[in-house]
Amino acid sequence: MASTGAAQTGSDAYVTVGNISVSPETPEPGERVTIRAEFRNSGSSSAAITITEASLRSGGSLLDTADDLGSLGVGDSTEVPFSTTFDSEGEKKLTIVLRGTSPNGGISVIKKPAYLEVERSSDVTLAVTEVYETDAAVGAETPINVTVANGNSEAITGVQLKLSGASVNDPNRITGSINGGTEEHFQYEITFDKRGTQTLSGEVMYNTVDGDARTTTKAVSIDVVRPEVRSDVSAKTLSNGDTEVTLTNFGNTRFSDVEIAAMEDDDIVAQNLMADIAPDSNESVVFDIPSSVDGTVTYTATYTAAGTSHTTSLQDQSTVSGEIRLVSVEASQSGTGITISGDAANLGSTTADSVLVSVADTDKVSPTAPTGEYYVGEVEKSEFSTFELTAETGSSTDSIPIEITYVVDGDRVTTTQEIGIKATGNKNTPRNNDQGQSANDQNPPESGLPLTAIGVTLAFIAIGIIGFGVYRWRNS
Repeated sequence: MASTGAAQTGSDAYVTVGNISVSPETPEPGERVTIRAEFRNSGSSSAAITITEASLRSGGSLLDTADDLGSLGVGDSTEVPFSTTFDSEGEKKLTIVLRGTSPNGGISVIKKPAYLEVERSSDVTLAVTEVYETDAAVGAETPINVTVANGNSEAITGVQLKLSGASVNDPNRITGSINGGTEEHFQYEITFDKRGTQTLSGEVMYNTVDGDARTTTKAVSIDVVRPEVRSDVSAKTLSNGDTEVTLTNFGNTRFSDVEIAAMEDDDIVAQNLMADIAPDSNESVVFDIPSSVDGTVTYTATYTAAGTSHTTSLQDQSTVSGEIRLVSVEASQSGTGITISGDAANLGSTTADSVLVSVADTDKVSPTAPTGEYYVGEVEKSEFSTFELTAETGSSTDSIPIEITYVVDGDRVTTTQEIGIKATGNKNTPRNNDQGQSANDQNPPESGLPLTAIGVTLAFIAIGIIGFGVYRWRNS
């Protein structure tokens, strides 16, 4: 730095601006510069001077100031530091100004020009960016990325990074060096405590290959808004029968410490952790609900947003796979043949496809035409479809096995349901064990002579006897 100029005074004190030092000597654009100016009251002065103001100016702009510096006695000196930054390269003309008063009321104004060169001696840059595109929310932890890029051909060492302007977890970061042509990334969690436009500042200090200490700063404006917490839980059944549960973040603050529990009544049947969820995004987890659970499952998501705990729940029946049962079964018999009809009902909450009911072929039961097996097709959840089967049974058969096959959630299921029948005489009267239906036990047996025929025969015999008696009476 070069400087010229002499003291100007209107009092009996003779004050001058002495040595001026600059650190760093050749600052870069945006780099913080410290300028120290020495003020001296000559030993030949006849009075002390009270310094009312010392300032650093550039043209008509005030760059920095120091007030109430006290009295400067005869032969004394004091050093005053000033701090500033420059946005552009090139030579900068500065003016150091001192104002003071002497005991007799005289006013002193001392000015001294100074010059320094601002140039980009290294290509180290600092970038501060928000991770999410949405605005930061008050009270919520907001992730911030800070990038230090070394555009020099040589490495920089002793790199120290600091972030300020908000509540910051671990604001100071240190890394040994950054090679030339590379960059280093740092992630911070910051929290703002008030709304509006806030300034976040980053500062990186490092040493060049020549051993010079350098500082690069970067300030960004961040809009901070009121937190909004809105979420939704959804569930769907996968092809393998598992349930995929999705938590969606519709708010403007991140969800952290996310946990989802699956509950039947008040019992937890399954539990999963989930990754953090950014605003306007979602995460999913898969539950393998135990087969013993048969009913409504409640999925409850618990998470932290904007510093407080929240819960969102969903009652879901999608975990109850489709299940085909035969209901309202009726049977009618003709000789050894029997016809079975009823409904194939889906007791689950997913569709059952390719439903087929058929009479099982055993030693005592055989399927017969025309419907030894019946293709029902698709049965949606909580719906039913009718069927009719024909079979032939032996005299000692008391039940008919009906085989049920269907496809549900991508798997083929085969079950057998026994339809009971009750024997009467030498024929079989059907009953459905599952429905609690039975034949009328008071029906007379169908074997032997019918009662009507017996009654008629006895009546003819009686009439014959009576007629024969009348005939003998008349002839005697």
